[in-house]
Amino acid sequence: MRKFAVLAMFVLLFSMASAQRNWIGVSTPGLLANGTGAVISFTPGFSLNLSGVVGFERLLGPLDLRAGGALGASGGGFSLLLGADVLYPLNATGASIYFGGGPHLNFSGGTAAFLLQGAVGYENFVAGNWSWFVELNPLFNFTSGGFGLTGQFGINVYLQ
Repeated sequence: MRKFAVLAMFVLLFSMASAQRNWIGVSTPGLLANGTGAVISFTPGFSLNLSGVVGFERLLGPLDLRAGGALGASGGGFSLLLGADVLYPLNATGASIYFGGGPHLNFSGGTAAFLLQGAVGYENFVAGNWSWFVELNPLFNFTSGGFGLTGQFGINVYLQ
């Protein structure tokens, strides 16, 4: 019965999302970190990060939903980040300021961390279905009790 309920919820969410305008985002990794100040590191070595974001406009009334994940490999270790954010745009067309946040899980080095990430951003449309954005993300780590600030910028491609 539980499997059926989960499947029914997934089908309902997908059918609601398919009726809305959806987007795929591409962004930089975080620019600020550690909660103690700005850190931009140029340490020699091999690292690989793959990330993806998908979003749904007006999924819950005026609210947008985005979900994302990142897989990283650095120095022989692997990390996985999964998260979802609920965003509230202040205006629906053209350039927009938005804010929101949501839960994120980080699996790295054999440990798991539960994070709460905020989002304050600006998005501006370049063409009919392309936009660029810049965003600041305050971050609270419930596992370690630490606070951090990250930022990102990139493009969103809207699918019709």
